[in-house]
Amino acid sequence: MTIKPIPPATPQHVLPPNLDHEYFKDGARHPFRHDAGGFELVNAWWLAEAALLTYAPAEFASQQFRNAGWTIDDDQPFSGASTLCYVAHSPAAVIVAFRGTRVLKPGAAPSLAALRDVVADISTDGRVTLIESGHGGVVHCGFHAALEQIWAAELLPCLTRLKSANPARTIWLTGHSLGGALATLAAARLADVTGLYTFGSPRVGDRQFAERCPDRAYRVVNNNDIVPHVPRVGPSAIPPLFRTYEHVGRLKYIAGDGAVQDNPSRWSRLTDGFHSRYGQLLGRGKRLRSGWQLELPDDGFNDHAPLFYALRLWNAYARA
Repeated sequence: MTIKPIPPATPQHVLPPNLDHEYFKDGARHPFRHDAGGFELVNAWWLAEAALLTYAPAEFASQQFRNAGWTIDDDQPFSGASTLCYVAHSPAAVIVAFRGTRVLKPGAAPSLAALRDVVADISTDGRVTLIESGHGGVVHCGFHAALEQIWAAELLPCLTRLKSANPARTIWLTGHSLGGALATLAAARLADVTGLYTFGSPRVGDRQFAERCPDRAYRVVNNNDIVPHVPRVGPSAIPPLFRTYEHVGRLKYIAGDGAVQDNPSRWSRLTDGFHSRYGQLLGRGKRLRSGWQLELPDDGFNDHAPLFYALRLWNAYARA
């Protein structure tokens, strides 16, 4: 199996969409395991690709899902002011993939609509007040409101229809960044979720909410990615006045050497992150002297790139 090169951390690679990426490459030879009973690297790669694809224009994304063998209905994607998701299905499985926070990518023609979209997503991220989830515990107000934009009228009826047509279908939810938070909220509302895989997701709710989420929930964190560290505490609409946010799912940590570690200790992650920062600074200096493009300086920001999640998970699967 081919190891895919990790490109330099330039804005074109770090910021989505990534339209020159070859989505689901070799997926036919390494199919999605729809009946997996635990964490699978190949499924993590498939779902990271799906999460990355949600940032792309709708026509492009829909075609890539179809090229990979998944059915995308004509009403896709479901979108609101600050959320978007695709429901891709096969006879055996359903993948629900949520988009993360939109950004302004260098080289793209800026527009008032694009700026408005970015501001809407940032506003959603910043509404950290905790409110009743309706499904146990309290959750991030902004994330909850974003999911509500599509839940009752579009997403839930679609999933109900697909399960009614074939009750044996397994349901998988995924998303990167804000998309991971929305996937987590959706998973808590569904009774029959086979797997929840999030990539660089922020915290979503309190401990009581986290305990109500599906057992087969996995949160993948790429090395020094800063987003999974926020938010920590938020004001609460119900007593006590402030509550602590907790993570959902078992940690799968992508170390600096590319290996995926199962729930390593905090100290292990701190030391690995430090060595990675130091090593990458040296590497950037060498590449810059060799004429490479200038890379973004913050490793915590760069490691959040959805493209890097997809590439590093494929490489971990290939090595395994």
